[in-house]
Amino acid sequence: MPAPATTARCGRSGDGTAHSLPEIRRADASACAQASPGVARRAVVTARQPGTPEVDRGRPDVSLRGVAPAAHPGVACRARGGPVSLSPEHESLRRAVYDSFAARGRAPGDDELRRATGRSARWLEEGLRVLADAHHIVRDEGGIVLAHPFASRDFGFSVKGAHTLWWGGCAWDAFAIPQLVDREPRALVATACPACGAAHAWVVERQAPPPGDQVVAFPIPAASAWDDVIRTCSLQRVFCGRGCVDRWSATSGIPADTVVDIPTLWRLARHWYDGRLDSPYERRDIAASARYFQEVGMPPAYVASLRGRM
Repeated sequence: MPAPATTARCGRSGDGTAHSLPEIRRADASACAQASPGVARRAVVTARQPGTPEVDRGRPDVSLRGVAPAAHPGVACRARGGPVSLSPEHESLRRAVYDSFAARGRAPGDDELRRATGRSARWLEEGLRVLADAHHIVRDEGGIVLAHPFASRDFGFSVKGAHTLWWGGCAWDAFAIPQLVDREPRALVATACPACGAAHAWVVERQAPPPGDQVVAFPIPAASAWDDVIRTCSLQRVFCGRGCVDRWSATSGIPADTVVDIPTLWRLARHWYDGRLDSPYERRDIAASARYFQEVGMPPAYVASLRGRM
């Protein structure tokens, strides 16, 4: 999923508590270097208002001006516009999470992660906070609910490969799983229209989009996707057609201005998560994300919402 950019600078940590942050636009590398050796760096965030009326859970739509949540020392400070880099230890933890989802279709348990990393329960908890701060995972009530494109609970999409059954985190993620998992390059993606309940299924492969005249709604603008990423993913669904989108929108009171067809969804998913099962992995920055959206044919307004946060 895309992440909104905000402005950050490096400084010193306070109590060392890890906080969930929006994807941030890093300050100049020279500013990062000014932090004292051995002192955890702090990101001072000035968040722009995404322009939506909702106050969301998980990524609250409130101003963070003047708030200085601490960045975990395991997250490297990068140059302006660059992604967050993980330490080798936290990259190993990220891989353990993703390898479990890819191979078994579920989040790993704490015991599995301790065995995989050789670390204590306390370190593991801090490590998972690092991954969440860097948007590699999403936690809810203490558990891993999303490690895009994988989910640990039902978001409306099942993805059945030859050997593994997954939950897809949204329409985008469901179509992305067979693009990402090399041993399962062909999968049956199934869902139901949120408006009328009609069942839909596609065999998703890497060669070409599956046939289908359904449409996909993106109610949340790209720039606001991480304000509450769980809500964003829950709302990104496939409908029978534009008529069903309009009826659902009228009933729910949620506007759905961005609507695309199945070929566009397939192109969006095709390479978005490339490299996520490899190490080291770094998320795209905001500029690269906007270019990718434009190249695959996402509507101009969706692309522009992200570029407006650069």
